[in-house]
Amino acid sequence: MNSLTTLALGLRLSGESVNDPTIAHMYGDHSISGEITAATDLPLGMRANLMVGYRRLSGNLLTGEGAVTENATWIRYIPVSATVGMHKDIGALDLGIGVGPSTVAFAEQVGMGEEAASRGSKWGALAEGTVRMHLGEMQATDTAISIEGSLGYRAMMRRHGAVCDGEKVCGFDFSALRVGLGVVAMF
Repeated sequence: MNSLTTLALGLRLSGESVNDPTIAHMYGDHSISGEITAATDLPLGMRANLMVGYRRLSGNLLTGEGAVTENATWIRYIPVSATVGMHKDIGALDLGIGVGPSTVAFAEQVGMGEEAASRGSKWGALAEGTVRMHLGEMQATDTAISIEGSLGYRAMMRRHGAVCDGEKVCGFDFSALRVGLGVVAMF
């Protein structure tokens, strides 16, 4: 891609395999959803990238012993990540790696009530590698289209200590292995 590319906007399907055994038991250990990406190339082969997704998973509550009940529950969460890293054009491919902060805002609801049973946000970090395959410029415009694939890991930790109301460890762990595939338009 030429060095004049300054903005890339994309849509991709993103799949996650979660680490938290409670989330996996109640809602399943993987999900697929949409994600919006925006990236800009920086000097010296660097790239900044912003990703925003949305996930909504449904399942059933667990008893204290871990048995599944018939009480319906759902959780929705919005992962937002920003990475800064390096990229390199190799023919029609653009290879990149990046790291940066990641946050997940979440709300869990039980039954059909309007109020969330728990809500909040958690901070962590994301490391991600991407491969873009350039498909060429669109006719009569300066916009180029690429297919982008990504593989990353979002690391987040559970809370420990006094904030847990007597529990040794509490809260959700939204750490996940992430895989994405989408289309990117470069302006």
